[in-house]
Amino acid sequence: MKKKYFLALIIFIFSNIHIIYAQGVIGHALIRVFDKHIPLYDRSHKVIDTIMCSVKNDLLYSVSILKIKNNFAHINAYCFVDDVEIEKIGWIQLEYLGINPSCNELILRKKPFNRAKSQCIIKNAEWGDLYPIKKAYKGWLYIEIYIGNKHYSGWMSPEQQCTNPYSPCC
Repeated sequence: MKKKYFLALIIFIFSNIHIIYAQGVIGHALIRVFDKHIPLYDRSHKVIDTIMCSVKNDLLYSVSILKIKNNFAHINAYCFVDDVEIEKIGWIQLEYLGINPSCNELILRKKPFNRAKSQCIIKNAEWGDLYPIKKAYKGWLYIEIYIGNKHYSGWMSPEQQCTNPYSPCC
C-alpha cells in the first residue's frame, strides 16, 4: 500500500512540475517597433488590446516570452509609468520582438547550450540593434540577421542578451 501511495505521489509531483514548466517563461525580449500600435491577440486571433512603445513618452516594455507558435509569441509585457506598472498579456506577431546584444562580440551557437559548437561570431555587435527573434528555449533566443549582405543565425545565450530597454548592459 505504501509503495502505491509513494508511486502515485511521485507521478503527481513530476506531472505538476511539467505543467508549471510548460507555463513558464522561455525567453525575454523587447518590442522592436516604436510609435505604432501593435495588436495583441487572444488564442483565437481576435484583437484584444494593443501595445505601443514610445521613447518620447518613456513607454518602453520588457517582455517575457511564454510560448512561440506559428510566428506568434504568447507574451507578458510590462513597463512602469509614474511608478505605476502597466501589464499587457496576449499573443503578438514574432516580427515585433527583438533582443539587444549585451557585448560587442556575439557568439551564436548551433544548439541552445553553452558547450554547443559556434555557428558564427558577430564582431562589433551594438546595443540598439534589436535583433529579431525566431525561437526561444530555456532563456536562449534564436536570431537571424543580415549585416550588409552577410546572413547570421544561431542561438544567443542568456548571458549575451540585454533586456534593458533604456541603456546597454555592458
